[in-house]
Amino acid sequence: MIIALFSSKGGAGGSTILSVMAHLLAARGKSVLVIDTAVDRSQDLYLNFSSTIVPDLQDLTLDELTARTDLGKPPIRLVNTDSLHEIDKLKIRQAAKIFDYLLIDGDPDQGNVFPAVLDLADQVLAVLTQDNASVRGADRILSS
Repeated sequence: MIIALFSSKGGAGGSTILSVMAHLLAARGKSVLVIDTAVDRSQDLYLNFSSTIVPDLQDLTLDELTARTDLGKPPIRLVNTDSLHEIDKLKIRQAAKIFDYLLIDGDPDQGNVFPAVLDLADQVLAVLTQDNASVRGADRILSS
């Protein structure tokens, strides 16, 4: 299952919600791959990987995604990316067959990445604040 989460503006809590989801799924014995596409790259802090250099998705083979211990302790693994080419999308689809959940911290401001994230996701969660700009931003993103 590939779940993408995004917010139409920073500070809405999307990255926090995604990390809590990862921890809750792991507590239930599920294997989780977190892919951080957000500009601020905060998932390493939320997932307590701050002492680890988080590799980029493009630099890893599918085998490395599942086997490398520096990606975090199972059941949660973490990688970063700021671009998604066809080969990366294929890698993500293959990883979805290995991990129980792939959680993608999406950033609508990442022009070439975000449409690919939406295309890959089985489910998309939008995190909004209670203001017109947030709601209109999410509507604009989901309508495109």
